[in-house]
Amino acid sequence: MHPKNTPSFLVRLLLGLLVFMFTFCRSEQRTEQASQQASSTTQSQAAIAPTNASIPPKVLEVLQYVRNHDKAPDGYVGGRRFGNFEKLLPLKDAQGRPMQYREWDVNPQIKGKNRGTQRLVTSKNNRAWYTSDHYASFTEIE
Repeated sequence: MHPKNTPSFLVRLLLGLLVFMFTFCRSEQRTEQASQQASSTTQSQAAIAPTNASIPPKVLEVLQYVRNHDKAPDGYVGGRRFGNFEKLLPLKDAQGRPMQYREWDVNPQIKGKNRGTQRLVTSKNNRAWYTSDHYASFTEIE
């Protein structure tokens, strides 16, 4: 019987193919994960790109009021803790401490009317972000 026709040769060949396939698939998976992480980081950075040109004036007015009075303007909802569960905003400050956020409506509360998707988020270190899509993306306010 020829050595390549023996059952042990076929078993070794199949095991070798399985090991190769497993290794190749894992390598492809790692490459895809790295690509997704890079894409996610880029999206997160883009989601908080600083600019005031795209910030509606009413947002800047609410921010100024909040900074001056540490409360929401009369008729507005705000001041609650914002958890940053989406992790789109910085997790730590420059000293490595966990960031703490508060959220504010930028439209006055009108009975019977939805409050909308626009929000202002502020941090204890005087940074602020605007979201027009209820926390799906942010623009940092300078």
